[in-house]
Amino acid sequence: MKRVAVVFGTRPDAIKMAPLLLEQPNFPELELIPVSSGQHKEMLQPVLSLFGITPKADAAIMDHNQSLDSLTARAITGLGTIFDEIKPDYVLAHGDTTTGFAAALSAFYRGIPVGHVEAGLRTSQLSNPFPEEMNRRVIDQLSQFHFAPTTWAGDNLTREGFTPLITGNTVIDALHFVRSQNPSLPASLEAMAADHRVILLTTHRRENIGEGMEHIFQAVRQLVEEYPDVSVVFPIHLNAAVRTIAASVLSDLPQVHIIEPLAYPELVSLLARCHLVMTDSGGIQEEAPAFGKPVIVLRETTERPEVVTAGCGKLVGSNTEKIVSTVRELLSNPDAYQAMAGSPNPYGEPGAAARILQAIQDHD
Repeated sequence: MKRVAVVFGTRPDAIKMAPLLLEQPNFPELELIPVSSGQHKEMLQPVLSLFGITPKADAAIMDHNQSLDSLTARAITGLGTIFDEIKPDYVLAHGDTTTGFAAALSAFYRGIPVGHVEAGLRTSQLSNPFPEEMNRRVIDQLSQFHFAPTTWAGDNLTREGFTPLITGNTVIDALHFVRSQNPSLPASLEAMAADHRVILLTTHRRENIGEGMEHIFQAVRQLVEEYPDVSVVFPIHLNAAVRTIAASVLSDLPQVHIIEPLAYPELVSLLARCHLVMTDSGGIQEEAPAFGKPVIVLRETTERPEVVTAGCGKLVGSNTEKIVSTVRELLSNPDAYQAMAGSPNPYGEPGAAARILQAIQDHD
């Protein structure tokens, strides 16, 4: 039997790796071992409970106000110690997080083959996003298996000399699982969605914190002042800098609802009910098209250009005027809205997790 360490540490990691663990009964030749770095301690547990996952090992690297180099060092040594104890035959690392980078490097040091789930995403700007672009590139260099979510990501890998397997995106598997449970919104959000066009806002990226985020929030301010039937729901990130800027620009606006981070089922329910999405999150760029929701990407670059080329998203950065004019067009022009809402989802159908595990099972 092949022992496969399935590593996660952040909430997005856990959401996208959970479908692999849910496939365990269909792959009796594999022993899937859930391993947590503990990078997002507070935000991780509700996702694990949702999917019924109990880590066999936890590096518990979370430390408040830690530096990026300290976090990385703790993750590398913590996961390395776990790999020495559980002795996996393969390690599956996800995406572009510090946990994924540390898992791949620790496995490489031990000669353990690495599979990169969600491989091949690129902005071609090493510091944008930071440090994610570096993380994902290095993980691909250290991996023997490159599981690309789309043809575009696969083409990136081919150009770099790798042999990708196009699997689809495991987030679609996760959404399929959560939607089957018919999640509901909190009552206050449910009432709001019945009376208003709701914009879901998420922003937390390092490159936006500061002036860029102030510009984003000024755009939100202009939009709610112009459209009294629009409400903005902002599940705010735990980052103190984000909270400080939001409080200074948005706190006096009754149409802007700054709330604590939503549990994943509630977020899925809000995605299903909202009118459109404004985000700098990578995962929500993938999730919103599954619900036919236009995505306004609050970044200068995106490693998920499929959203833009498919017509379901627009890349606007943090320029206040550009954000306002783009969202205004969607709020005022039903044809423009429908053109984006009706665009095909570039991330396909469920089944990515099974394809990934089949490749591991078939490997000699």
